[in-house]
Amino acid sequence: MLATLILVIGSLALTSAWASMVRSNEIHGCVNKQTKVVRITKKCTSSERVVVWNIQGETGATGATGPAGPPGGGGGGGGGATGATGPTGPTGATGATGATGADGPTGADGATGATGADGPTGADGATGATGADGATGATGADGPTGATGA
Repeated sequence: MLATLILVIGSLALTSAWASMVRSNEIHGCVNKQTKVVRITKKCTSSERVVVWNIQGETGATGATGPAGPPGGGGGGGGGATGATGPTGPTGATGATGATGADGPTGADGATGATGADGPTGADGATGATGADGATGATGADGPTGATGA
Protein backbone atom coordinates (compact mmCIF):
# COMPACT_ATOMS: atom_id res chain seq x y z
CA MET A 1 0.00 0.00 0.00
CA LEU A 2 2.78 2.41 0.87
CA ALA A 3 4.60 1.54 -2.38
CA THR A 4 1.44 2.27 -4.35
CA LEU A 5 1.02 5.62 -2.62
CA ILE A 6 4.63 6.58 -3.34
CA LEU A 7 4.20 5.50 -6.96
CA VAL A 8 1.02 7.61 -7.33
CA ILE A 9 2.63 10.68 -5.71
CA GLY A 10 5.75 10.24 -7.88
CA SER A 11 3.60 9.95 -11.02
CA LEU A 12 1.68 13.10 -10.13
CA ALA A 13 4.92 15.01 -9.53
CA LEU A 14 6.40 13.74 -12.82
CA THR A 15 3.20 14.63 -14.70
CA SER A 16 3.20 18.12 -13.22
CA ALA A 17 6.88 18.62 -14.06
CA TRP A 18 6.33 17.22 -17.56
CA ALA A 19 3.40 19.61 -18.20
CA SER A 20 5.52 22.62 -17.22
CA MET A 21 8.33 21.45 -19.55
CA VAL A 22 6.05 20.92 -22.56
CA ARG A 23 4.38 24.34 -22.82
CA SER A 24 6.82 25.56 -25.50
CA ASN A 25 6.68 22.38 -27.66
CA GLU A 26 10.14 21.45 -26.37
CA ILE A 27 11.41 19.11 -23.70
CA HIS A 28 14.17 20.56 -21.51
CA GLY A 29 16.61 18.43 -19.58
CA CYS A 30 20.10 18.17 -18.12
CA VAL A 31 22.86 15.59 -18.68
CA ASN A 32 25.40 14.93 -15.92
CA LYS A 33 28.84 15.54 -17.45
CA GLN A 34 30.40 12.61 -15.51
CA THR A 35 27.69 9.94 -15.26
CA LYS A 36 25.75 10.89 -18.44
CA VAL A 37 22.50 10.51 -16.48
CA VAL A 38 19.65 12.52 -18.02
CA ARG A 39 16.96 14.22 -16.01
CA ILE A 40 13.98 16.26 -17.23
CA THR A 41 14.08 19.79 -15.80
CA LYS A 42 14.59 23.39 -16.81
CA LYS A 43 17.32 24.17 -14.26
CA CYS A 44 20.69 22.47 -14.57
CA THR A 45 23.59 22.50 -12.12
CA SER A 46 27.17 23.41 -13.06
CA SER A 47 28.02 19.69 -13.32
CA GLU A 48 25.31 19.25 -16.01
CA ARG A 49 24.81 20.53 -19.51
CA VAL A 50 21.47 21.63 -21.01
CA VAL A 51 19.71 19.48 -23.62
CA VAL A 52 16.50 20.38 -25.49
CA TRP A 53 14.33 18.10 -27.67
CA ASN A 54 11.51 19.08 -30.01
CA ILE A 55 8.23 17.37 -29.18
CA GLN A 56 7.31 17.08 -32.83
CA GLY A 57 9.77 16.72 -35.67
CA GLU A 58 9.60 18.25 -39.14
CA THR A 59 6.89 17.12 -41.51
CA GLY A 60 8.02 14.25 -43.66
CA ALA A 61 7.52 13.80 -47.40
CA THR A 62 4.10 12.73 -48.64
CA GLY A 63 3.81 8.99 -49.03
CA ALA A 64 2.78 7.18 -52.20
CA THR A 65 -0.92 6.79 -52.97
CA GLY A 66 -2.30 3.47 -51.82
CA PRO A 67 -4.10 1.00 -54.06
CA ALA A 68 -7.81 1.45 -54.79
CA GLY A 69 -10.15 -0.33 -52.42
CA PRO A 70 -12.73 -2.91 -53.47
CA PRO A 71 -16.09 -1.68 -54.81
CA GLY A 72 -18.68 -0.80 -52.19
CA GLY A 73 -21.64 -2.96 -51.37
CA GLY A 74 -24.33 -0.32 -51.79
CA GLY A 75 -25.50 -0.73 -48.21
CA GLY A 76 -26.87 -4.24 -48.69
CA GLY A 77 -23.79 -6.05 -47.52
CA GLY A 78 -22.17 -8.05 -50.31
CA GLY A 79 -22.51 -5.78 -53.33
CA GLY A 80 -24.51 -7.09 -56.25
CA ALA A 81 -24.39 -6.58 -59.99
CA THR A 82 -25.01 -3.15 -61.47
CA GLY A 83 -28.64 -2.58 -62.36
CA ALA A 84 -30.01 -1.63 -65.80
CA THR A 85 -29.73 1.97 -66.98
CA GLY A 86 -32.79 4.02 -66.14
CA PRO A 87 -34.91 5.90 -68.70
CA THR A 88 -33.73 9.24 -70.11
CA GLY A 89 -34.96 12.15 -68.08
CA PRO A 90 -36.92 15.13 -69.47
CA THR A 91 -35.12 17.89 -71.37
CA GLY A 92 -33.92 20.65 -69.12
CA ALA A 93 -34.78 24.33 -69.47
CA THR A 94 -32.87 26.40 -72.01
CA GLY A 95 -29.83 28.02 -70.51
CA ALA A 96 -29.00 31.72 -70.57
CA THR A 97 -27.54 33.24 -73.75
CA GLY A 98 -23.79 33.14 -73.73
CA ALA A 99 -21.49 36.12 -74.16
CA THR A 100 -20.88 37.50 -77.68
CA GLY A 101 -17.86 35.94 -79.30
CA ALA A 102 -14.87 37.86 -80.65
CA ASP A 103 -15.04 39.44 -84.14
CA GLY A 104 -13.87 37.18 -86.93
CA PRO A 105 -11.26 38.14 -89.55
CA THR A 106 -12.17 40.47 -92.45
CA GLY A 107 -13.44 38.62 -95.50
CA ALA A 108 -11.97 38.83 -99.06
CA ASP A 109 -13.04 41.71 -101.39
CA GLY A 110 -16.06 40.93 -103.53
CA ALA A 111 -16.22 41.20 -107.40
CA THR A 112 -16.81 44.64 -108.99
CA GLY A 113 -20.48 45.35 -109.56
CA ALA A 114 -22.13 46.33 -112.95
CA THR A 115 -22.02 49.96 -114.12
CA GLY A 116 -25.07 51.87 -113.03
CA ALA A 117 -27.44 53.89 -115.34
CA ASP A 118 -26.58 57.53 -116.27
CA GLY A 119 -27.89 60.02 -113.80
CA PRO A 120 -29.94 63.17 -114.81
CA THR A 121 -28.20 66.27 -116.22
CA GLY A 122 -27.14 68.62 -113.53
CA ALA A 123 -28.21 72.33 -113.28
CA ASP A 124 -26.21 75.04 -115.13
CA GLY A 125 -23.31 76.34 -113.18
CA ALA A 126 -22.81 80.02 -112.31
CA THR A 127 -21.23 82.35 -114.90
CA GLY A 128 -17.53 82.47 -114.56
CA ALA A 129 -15.46 85.61 -113.97
CA THR A 130 -14.57 87.85 -116.99
CA GLY A 131 -11.26 86.95 -118.50
CA ALA A 132 -8.32 89.36 -118.91
CA ASP A 133 -8.10 91.56 -122.07
CA GLY A 134 -6.30 89.91 -124.93
CA ALA A 135 -3.22 91.38 -126.65
CA THR A 136 -3.73 94.14 -129.27
CA GLY A 137 -4.10 92.72 -132.78
CA ALA A 138 -1.88 93.64 -135.79
CA THR A 139 -2.76 96.76 -137.81
CA GLY A 140 -5.03 95.95 -140.71
CA ALA A 141 -4.34 96.79 -144.41
CA ASP A 142 -5.38 100.18 -145.81
CA GLY A 143 -8.87 100.31 -147.05
CA PRO A 144 -9.94 101.54 -150.58
CA THR A 145 -10.09 105.22 -151.28
CA GLY A 146 -13.49 106.62 -150.77
CA ALA A 147 -15.66 108.53 -153.37
CA THR A 148 -15.00 112.21 -153.97
CA GLY A 149 -17.37 114.36 -152.15
CA ALA A 150 -19.73 116.86 -153.77
